[in-house]
Amino acid sequence: MPGGKEIYQQWIQENVDVLVEEVLSQIAGDSSLRHYHSRIKPDEVRQRIRAVFEDGFERLQAWLHSGKEDEDILRPYIELGRARRGEGAPLEEVIRIFLMVNRTINAQIEANKLFNTRYRLNELADLNRDTATFFSKIVHAIIRGYEDGV
Repeated sequence: MPGGKEIYQQWIQENVDVLVEEVLSQIAGDSSLRHYHSRIKPDEVRQRIRAVFEDGFERLQAWLHSGKEDEDILRPYIELGRARRGEGAPLEEVIRIFLMVNRTINAQIEANKLFNTRYRLNELADLNRDTATFFSKIVHAIIRGYEDGV
């Protein structure tokens, strides 16, 4: 059984395909995401969602190990906000997708609590809490970047 923060990397590796497919399914079923349906190719959306999971968990670990004060860890999300504004993506859609990602992680963690004995419940609870906190910081960074691009 992994120890401490090591479970984060192992957990994402074990669950990334399920997470990506779940978010893609939600995006496909959400008619309010017009930009993502009409202006971005499905393969690119898949690539972006996978990157959010993989990069997000890597940065989450860095943030946890830095004492939660390293703004450089969130800088790519500021840049992402600027980039999405530059491509004409509505801010509401960008944030909506990040919230989908966060909710999907939370739901998968809950499923793991019920069906996966490889992790202790407190490890999954910590992962859930840390992910929710970090994703709120990501959303704030995206908004900052988006608004800086004005």
